[in-house]
Amino acid sequence: MSNGSRAQTPLYAVPAPRLTETSYIVLGLLEQGAPATPYDLKRFAQLSTNNFWSVPHTQLYTECARLAAEGLLDERQEETGRRRRIYTLTKRGREALEAWRSEPTSELYEQRLALDCGIGHEREFIRFWSELSQD
Repeated sequence: MSNGSRAQTPLYAVPAPRLTETSYIVLGLLEQGAPATPYDLKRFAQLSTNNFWSVPHTQLYTECARLAAEGLLDERQEETGRRRRIYTLTKRGREALEAWRSEPTSELYEQRLALDCGIGHEREFIRFWSELSQD
């Protein structure tokens, strides 16, 4: 075998995580309101993305756990009390969200608009729709 300048091919490549509409809801809401529990995300979604994108609250719990396993979220669990799981975005999660936002598409426009405008709080939601109706 020669030691030429040929690039080494990795023995295995880590596959990109499969991201769904629910994945992007979770990533986007955590970008605006982290740290948060799945219950917090449910409340944020009720004030924002549920107007465009309805997600069963049980799916938020499973999606958070799945995204944490994929390395897109950090997860910590309370030591006492209800021992809730609390999530934050990782660098990889933020990169996945930015990559999705940068993809040109005519699909899911309203969902992207909601996440891009930072709608994750009632005041922001009211301000957003007030400004939109004035245009």
